[in-house]
Amino acid sequence: MPLGEDGYQSVYTARLPLLVRESDGARPTTVEEVLAALQALADPADREGFGAFAEECRQTLATMRLHTRTRDEAEDKLTVRHGADLAGWLGLKGGLAYDTLAARLDHPVYPTARGRSGLTEGQLRAYAPEFRPDFALRWLALPRDAVTLPGGEATLPACWPTPAELGLPHLDGSHLALPFHPLTLGDPLDGALRDTGLAGDALLSVLCRRYPAGPSPPQPGTYLPPAGRRRAAGRAGVVGRLPQSAAPAGARRLLRPRPGAGTASAERAGLRRRRRDARAGPLP
Repeated sequence: MPLGEDGYQSVYTARLPLLVRESDGARPTTVEEVLAALQALADPADREGFGAFAEECRQTLATMRLHTRTRDEAEDKLTVRHGADLAGWLGLKGGLAYDTLAARLDHPVYPTARGRSGLTEGQLRAYAPEFRPDFALRWLALPRDAVTLPGGEATLPACWPTPAELGLPHLDGSHLALPFHPLTLGDPLDGALRDTGLAGDALLSVLCRRYPAGPSPPQPGTYLPPAGRRRAAGRAGVVGRLPQSAAPAGARRLLRPRPGAGTASAERAGLRRRRRDARAGPLP
């Protein structure tokens, strides 16, 4: 078996796939061929998963090609917004810039880490972190008794809007506003509200607010998934009870924007090297 240096989880790793079909001696080499050969030998209960993984691989390849086509565009955009010196990429905005670079990297073990299942190129450009987009969250007013809020509303960040600020003043005393991702709007949100019996009590605001990456930074660990259990405000722990079955793709997570020294150095070196190569022109 051809080997190559690994250095992550072991000293060596398989450099090339090596699969020989005993019936005819054929050697499948593409992802589709390898998965099809394994699928034919798998337990019937597991065969559907091979097809799903093959589709995930195709979607990942499409995303990787999109990243290649848009690499210069994305780096130029970051330079304009955050400056050419990466040492100045600090604070919340600097953390988002590093997120943009990190989202374009592969995972050392998980082969489809860059896959964006079910999203079109337009949706990726509008919402995916690798394009450093700006977009407004949508807001939903839910009855207070349907929302778990440990510590009470006093624990919410100062930037948290009231229903009145979202154009729903008649709900100030009875409802709490919760943010959700724009990709959730439509069938996923409608189905979640029906499943929880909240379809008649929840009201969608027509106004939008830019949270959490707005003027006031969120508390560390703020998580705004576009589906599943609705969780926001970090330590405040706001939870709206929505079923996991209503989960569309595209969850967005903001972590404390302080990349490790090793990560920062690697990203700076990589970006500088690509800029230097671009100035030097193609190799002869």
